[in-house]
Amino acid sequence: MVNVRRVYSDEDKRIILAALLRKTKPDVLSYGVTKEVAAQFMVPLRVVQRVWFDHLEGIENVCNKKPLNYWCKRVEVDLAAIMQIPPSKRTTLKDLAFELNMSISTLHRRFKEKEFRRHSNAIKPRITDDNKKARVRYALSRLDLDSVDPKFQGS
Repeated sequence: MVNVRRVYSDEDKRIILAALLRKTKPDVLSYGVTKEVAAQFMVPLRVVQRVWFDHLEGIENVCNKKPLNYWCKRVEVDLAAIMQIPPSKRTTLKDLAFELNMSISTLHRRFKEKEFRRHSNAIKPRITDDNKKARVRYALSRLDLDSVDPKFQGS
């Protein structure tokens, strides 16, 4: 089982502090008060002790010290920059990441968030003239010429 650290709100901490102050003399905790308060609010004993010691340092220190946006800054993908990269250099996420100077995982995350999508050309511009002729020859060779309506062999 993974232990997940719970972040208690400022209001929770103020309520715990008020309960501690009601059950004790100023700046001196009575024996067993922290255990009572911890059981009352169903929080770990260490949380109650931390609230009390923060109170002794100053009342404003009871609040959370963690900023509201403590995650890493979001790296934005510049869609205009993607369009500037030639299609031959953005065939894979690895190629695109190299051209944009970003990590592959960031690009993959943005792809999953549907900030951009895959694109394949239906016209297939890279097919050479010789290849086009070979495709037509193959298709014609598969036609059944004996039937009234032209049909492909095997269908």
